[in-house]
Amino acid sequence: MSYVEVARLSPAARRRRIMRRRFFRRPLAVIGLFVSLTFVTVAVFAPLIAPYSYKETDFNAILAHPSREHLFGTDALGHDIFSQVVYGARASMEAGVLATLLALAVAVPVGLVAGYYRGWIDPVIARLTDALLAFPFLILAVGLAAILGPSLKNAILALGIGAVPQLIRIARGEALSLREEDYVRAAIANGASDLTILRRHVLPNMMSTIIVQATLLIPILIIGEATLSFLGLGVQPPATSWGVQLRAAQDYLFDAPRLAIYPGVAIVVATLAFNLFGDGLRDVLDPRTQR
Repeated sequence: MSYVEVARLSPAARRRRIMRRRFFRRPLAVIGLFVSLTFVTVAVFAPLIAPYSYKETDFNAILAHPSREHLFGTDALGHDIFSQVVYGARASMEAGVLATLLALAVAVPVGLVAGYYRGWIDPVIARLTDALLAFPFLILAVGLAAILGPSLKNAILALGIGAVPQLIRIARGEALSLREEDYVRAAIANGASDLTILRRHVLPNMMSTIIVQATLLIPILIIGEATLSFLGLGVQPPATSWGVQLRAAQDYLFDAPRLAIYPGVAIVVATLAFNLFGDGLRDVLDPRTQR
């Protein structure tokens, strides 16, 4: 695109073009985006990618080594490990994305109200958030999952609720900062309603921070789902996830360490990819790091 064509673009279109250029100049962020999208694609199209069902067993190939029929070998029940890892991506991506959306749906409105209106509601929400943040995230998620009962749905609820306090603090801080901006003061002086100010001025200007935090939260929740499933509080057999596979591999760490290696590598690569992608987004969207 020539300079003349670029000049004809709207300011928003020019800004998006500049941000895309900045992002694609960061090779690690691009790799993170590509690998993250690969995992999401694998999760969505797992039945088409996996050569076998995650429930299908081959009792003639117990703890078989990798071969043409079983790319990663089989486990102690004759399940194809490659198929298990592929289907496990579905549970991990579902937990990471849905729990993040749940946390955002609760935390952003609460943080907006606390930061914008302040008054008596701000210290109340701030103190409740501080009290919840006193508990480590995984401890809080494990406790909630134990109360709700073992299942993927309850694990997603537990992880989402456990992530809410951190996001409330971030949303509240952004709202407190944006409330003092000149354009917000001008909107108040012009008689704009609180809802209009929040919808048109505060929320759009904090979305870049929220998007970055959501991207960085997904890998934490993927690890959280694996932890809950490993402890028996998440996905329940015969359904599978990477945490379920790691739990089943405990008794075969010396005889067949590949049972733990494949899902473990999947967790590491997926979380690293989302972290690289999130770091790239932060570098692009944060005006303090743009260059």
